[in-house]
Amino acid sequence: VVDPAPAEPVAAADPDLGQAWGIANTKANEAWATQKGSKSVVVAVIDTGIDYNHPDLAFNVWRNPNPTNNDTVGFDFIHNDGLPFDDQGHGTHTAGTVGAVGTNGVGVSGVAQRVSIMGVKFLSAQGQGTTAGAIQSIDYAVANGAKILSNSWGGPADQENPALSEAIERSRQRGVLFVVAAGNESKDNDGPEASYPAAFPHDNIISVAATGMGNPQTNPIM
Repeated sequence: VVDPAPAEPVAAADPDLGQAWGIANTKANEAWATQKGSKSVVVAVIDTGIDYNHPDLAFNVWRNPNPTNNDTVGFDFIHNDGLPFDDQGHGTHTAGTVGAVGTNGVGVSGVAQRVSIMGVKFLSAQGQGTTAGAIQSIDYAVANGAKILSNSWGGPADQENPALSEAIERSRQRGVLFVVAAGNESKDNDGPEASYPAAFPHDNIISVAATGMGNPQTNPIM
């Protein structure tokens, strides 16, 4: 069940923000002096779903102005319904990195303290999904107004998959940014063991590597 959208939170410090070392490493906290984000920006987290009732996410969860399949906060292509609930945890984690509610007195803050997060689930509780599900998720998100797609998934299997590439191209033609994990294997994404969709050549792709607390690189940069 999707709880009603909460009201604007009363401004209060986020008690665990100091533990979110990535915020300081990326200097997001310095950017907040100029821009804290906007609820008008829709980011689709295409993953294992999101915990849309989470107290540090709910205010920033997208609300569909024109639901057609009970899809008030997104869609679940595993169970084919409008409840993209995260039964694995990964999607909620990435959603929090993008847009945990800032200055609400709860937990931490995402990079965007204000944003609208659309939950799109194509990965199961075991973290498994199909390319067809990924394509459906991309097309759904774009059709419903997402301007940024967050894709923390991929691997070598899709390098010869024109259908996935074509879905990303459709998003490019709609002016949508496709943000994707570079991979966790520290491999060259310009080489024969590249991770896809990160290594596709579309110019709307931003391939994101990860670093540790002290900034050691943990995966490749496109």
